[in-house]
Amino acid sequence: MRSFFTYLTFSLFVGSPVLAQLTSTNLPIVIVNTNVAIANTEISGNIKIIDNISGTNQPADAPVHTGFIGIKVRGSNSTPKKSYSIETWANVNGTVNQNVSLLGMPQENDWVLMSIYPDRSLLRDLTGCYIYNQMGYYATRMRPVEVIINQGAGDVYAGVYLFGEKIKRDSARVDLATLLPIDNNGDEVTGGYILKIDESNDLSFPSTYPAPYGTTAQTIDFHYEEPADGDISNPQKTYIQNWMHDFEDALSATNYQDTNLGWRLYAAKTWFRDYLIFNEVIKDNEAYRKNTYLYKDKLKKLRIGPPWAMEKSLYNTADCNASDPTGFAYMYGQACNTSTYLPPFWWERMMTDTLFVTELKCRYTQLRSSTLDTSTIFQYIDSIANLLNVTQAGNTPQGRNFTQWQIFGVNLINEPGGGPVNYADEISRIKTFINNRLTWLDAQWYTQTCAVSVKELLGEEENSYITPNPTAGNFSTHLILNEPTQVGVSVRNMQGAVVYSNNYKLGSGEHQLNHNVENLASGLYIITIQQNDRSRNFKLVKN
Repeated sequence: MRSFFTYLTFSLFVGSPVLAQLTSTNLPIVIVNTNVAIANTEISGNIKIIDNISGTNQPADAPVHTGFIGIKVRGSNSTPKKSYSIETWANVNGTVNQNVSLLGMPQENDWVLMSIYPDRSLLRDLTGCYIYNQMGYYATRMRPVEVIINQGAGDVYAGVYLFGEKIKRDSARVDLATLLPIDNNGDEVTGGYILKIDESNDLSFPSTYPAPYGTTAQTIDFHYEEPADGDISNPQKTYIQNWMHDFEDALSATNYQDTNLGWRLYAAKTWFRDYLIFNEVIKDNEAYRKNTYLYKDKLKKLRIGPPWAMEKSLYNTADCNASDPTGFAYMYGQACNTSTYLPPFWWERMMTDTLFVTELKCRYTQLRSSTLDTSTIFQYIDSIANLLNVTQAGNTPQGRNFTQWQIFGVNLINEPGGGPVNYADEISRIKTFINNRLTWLDAQWYTQTCAVSVKELLGEEENSYITPNPTAGNFSTHLILNEPTQVGVSVRNMQGAVVYSNNYKLGSGEHQLNHNVENLASGLYIITIQQNDRSRNFKLVKN
């Protein structure tokens, strides 16, 4: 693992404001202005976003959004290219937050600018979120953008970032019931909570079970994400701590495989099953042990996800065998038993649960012919790589980024094989790893015949499909709902921009919703049918 000193030393000779200039780009432009340097404490500023329909953007163009913001550095200070947390404000003092829709994403006031500094592909997080979303789950919406920052000393080109959603409780993000400080009894205290397994120093409580393979008394700590440290009441702490301990006790008990009395009483099996499949496919070096979100809604079981910060996935570090296409990521401790942060015992225990393993293998087999088909994944990777390689004004977005941050040929996080030599090599390395990884997983999990029904595989997901496909201009979504609910239907292009959306309040029963997309250009689109915190995704071909 590269040390802080490496980053600090490297930051002395990269990141000069004169290295790269942005005059014209196919990506949206985000311009941030503050009067002073951005640090760990939130300061005021303003933001301007340029995203022309023409697809060509210049810094002097009229913005599609301007407004007041609060901004601070997010995460590690050791990297020269900083990430930022942003709040959109209704006034310059930030006394009132303002929910706004930015770059086609649902209205909110909490946003992030992710530097993805050590990821030379600039698309690992996007690819991970795409796969997870295609599996039927919420993943943060992100758009690649180019960023200019003025911290009181003139405009500085900051490079390619991901602009998008912070993980939080929201009807369009992690859809949980609001948990107020007074919700301390009965059904009200049962949700919604968001916890996080991470290296944060925020208030937390420990698991009562040691991490597998640990040699230095490592603990698994559950940090309060929502309600946050200063907002969660003592009865709420007691409730969620007891739920986590009961879940772990049930998973550790001799009858843990009992479908009525075991761990399934406390945790939603489909979420844990699919989260495990996802993390094993991308083999994230930090999977299960950092940036791991858990949430619990009112009167519902514990769920896991969405994924976050996947820069060390898909063959981007050799640490602890992460670059080896064989082996399971959930057994991280076998290779690195002295690491401070290890995965909890859950995953190895679940993988000795006969029914869980059977269902996991069937689910994996089903996904291999759709979401996890290499042609599907590579098509998405190529669409983003091509987007980052569009030449305007004599340069490309990724070219400008790596002129500003000259990290090719520099070993940042113990890259396998010395790291890629250029951008095309990096994309090729990712694809080769995915091919090799899925080949190995096929040998472990692929099953020709499965007794588990499609309904069982989907869990709480409702029946839905779209017709006709391909379409010349109109298509219909067909739904069967067991109870009244709100449903959202959105259409995204392959760059992730929402180009059509509609929301409906529907009763139980069968529904057909009609949509007109005649104005869209011919090509491939992703249709998302969102119901609460679950979603179904379909490819739509527009002729």
